[in-house]
Amino acid sequence: MPTLTRRRSDNPHQETWHVYYGNVQVGRIGKRAGVPVDVDQWQWRCGFYPGCEPREHRYGTAADFFTALREFEAAWREIAMQTILIFITASFVLLTPQATLAQQACKCNIAGKIVCYPATTCGSAGGICNGVWPFPAGNYAQSCRSCVDSCAQLTCVCKKTDGHEQVTGINILSCPSQRLSNINGNLACGP
Repeated sequence: MPTLTRRRSDNPHQETWHVYYGNVQVGRIGKRAGVPVDVDQWQWRCGFYPGCEPREHRYGTAADFFTALREFEAAWREIAMQTILIFITASFVLLTPQATLAQQACKCNIAGKIVCYPATTCGSAGGICNGVWPFPAGNYAQSCRSCVDSCAQLTCVCKKTDGHEQVTGINILSCPSQRLSNINGNLACGP
């Protein structure tokens, strides 16, 4: 799974950091301009479009950069849980017009080429999408949801032993048995 990374903006007049998930910009953290010295000096914005509607974006201010970063990361965890399918299909949006993407389900074939099939009701662990995409078997089906298969990568939202959920993924080709388990919120090879 990609991690959040930050890159400094080219603007030499303002201290701003762009935040990326893989190669998708998902927000920014920057120093506020023109505000009094006795108010929060930093602001953050978390969200992206297409993928999150404007009302789903999160915004805030903070006294310092590290507080803004912590608040941004908390907001990101909420958004990531709600929009997991968008991240997995983000690369397909560049290759398939959005109108047809909504009508088709795309998957990589053995040669790594994207192949699209009519839309189906996919996403259940252990299920089959339109008779074409078998999800791997295993005990993860009881504690994971919103599973998405993108090429050889299976990504799910899985429960941890403390009851919280997290986004996790695994390369299915690394599991010769094609059986997966949820180990404290992480997908792993095995029964």
